[in-house]
Amino acid sequence: MENIKKDIIRVCRKLHERGLVSAFGGNVSARFDEDKIIITPSGFPLAEISEKDLMIIDINDNIVEGYHKPSSERLMHLAIYKKRSDVKAIVHTHSVIATSFACTGKNIELITPESQIFLKKIPLAPYKPAGTQELAEVVAEVIEDGNAALLENHGVVVFGENVDRAYNLAELVEELAQINLYVKIIRG
Repeated sequence: MENIKKDIIRVCRKLHERGLVSAFGGNVSARFDEDKIIITPSGFPLAEISEKDLMIIDINDNIVEGYHKPSSERLMHLAIYKKRSDVKAIVHTHSVIATSFACTGKNIELITPESQIFLKKIPLAPYKPAGTQELAEVVAEVIEDGNAALLENHGVVVFGENVDRAYNLAELVEELAQINLYVKIIRG
């Protein structure tokens, strides 16, 4: 568990350094012991949290350990973990270009080999208010077997077998969004 916490903190810092999150946006979680989740706290910039700030909740949204309020997006994280037993880590970002696609209701096309291999698909979850059970439900409905989803008017969520994999997928989604944007500009 301590190694997972260290990984989460490292990834939180990388997300901020790479511009995939800013201010209070975004959150990270990892599942351990099948029914327990370590998740970032609500209201903390990811670049500033420490291991002692991380929260542990169970799969039923009960606080197991920690002194803060768990992420406001914990219901979405929990819905993904319940739907997909293969998912062990989740990263939610508001990366600028991918989120711009989400805000315009446009899909990001899987035009690179890496995206086809590692992401498989990027569905667009219809808009529901942030932090709500409704958002958690629509995300769970669209994720199936891919490793990412756009959240309409909100951001991006990616998931993988560990925190590093989820982080790398978040980078890949933003890179792919940039390529999509440039291709659209070049094609006119």
